[in-house]
Amino acid sequence: MIIIFDLDDTLYDELSFVYSGFRAVSKHLNKTLLVNETDVYLFMVNELRENGRGKVFDKTIVNFFGKSNKRLVRELLSVYRKHKPDIFISEEVESILSKLSKEYKLYLVTDGNLNTQRNKIKSLNLSKYFVKCIPTRNFGLDAEKPSMKVFEYIRKKENCSSKIMYIGDNPRKDFFAVNSMGGITCLLRTGCYSSENIRKTLYKPAHKFDNISDWFHWFTKEKFIK
Repeated sequence: MIIIFDLDDTLYDELSFVYSGFRAVSKHLNKTLLVNETDVYLFMVNELRENGRGKVFDKTIVNFFGKSNKRLVRELLSVYRKHKPDIFISEEVESILSKLSKEYKLYLVTDGNLNTQRNKIKSLNLSKYFVKCIPTRNFGLDAEKPSMKVFEYIRKKENCSSKIMYIGDNPRKDFFAVNSMGGITCLLRTGCYSSENIRKTLYKPAHKFDNISDWFHWFTKEKFIK
């Protein structure tokens, strides 16, 4: 069996990356435009909690400089995406990956900005557990889930006729490819899509768990063929 994991909100809390990015942006604005670092950070956190991520940088610029500035928005977005994140996986996740990697071939498949996802993988020190960590954009923008491109690559690379299992948190895109390939799909109710009601069969996970510990407990009891 080949086991494939999603990254954000599956192996770690993505919100910790967002806060790390906000700290990097706050420091940048303090250094370049002499804005109070703490004030900027608290404003962004509050804006995130009230209105979501969509316009955080736009509203921050208007709040502190009195008018919008698209060039500065792009600059802050670049800082956010390229910063070295202060994030970590829990001891529990580390233990699970360590145990699994000794008995199964593990892959990581993650969508998002290429630099950002690479920095996350490096900061979390994940490579030691996986045969390969794959940001889908390595294969082009059209390779992001629900595309089957990366999953077909893994199946071909492993020359496997054995089952593929995928563990993720987003039923809008995570499970279509592996379901289409006849694999096993597992949803972790750990992200913002935990209560999502998906009607299309190929997008539905076969199994649902509250967290990765519950999934691992089930997985070890099922005694899947290696």
